[in-house]
Amino acid sequence: MPINSESRDGVLIMRLTAEYAFDEWFTSLDETLAALDAPVRALLCDLTGAEGIKQRSSEDLARGIGMMTERAEQFSWRVAAVAPEDIHFGLLRMAEAYGDSKLRTRVFRSEDD
Repeated sequence: MPINSESRDGVLIMRLTAEYAFDEWFTSLDETLAALDAPVRALLCDLTGAEGIKQRSSEDLARGIGMMTERAEQFSWRVAAVAPEDIHFGLLRMAEAYGDSKLRTRVFRSEDD
């Protein structure tokens, strides 16, 4: 599966690799959130190995942010993304502009940032 999840210190980390579809991503997010015993303080999406984002249109990004916003209360309205490649980083910075003002998002080049 191109999506792996783990919870660490209240942060849900989702690593997206290879090709993935938004619906697949959000199904995995919903299933993971439902299975967790502890509350989630934030969501970290690691797109280091993701290929699918390269083909996303601005409409796709807006849809993805909308889907994220619908679930945002479950992770305290806090989202970080790791996007080392320029195209991923730029697209996610663009997606930040589409987000609900309550949704606090940040894009980083590496998980250490």
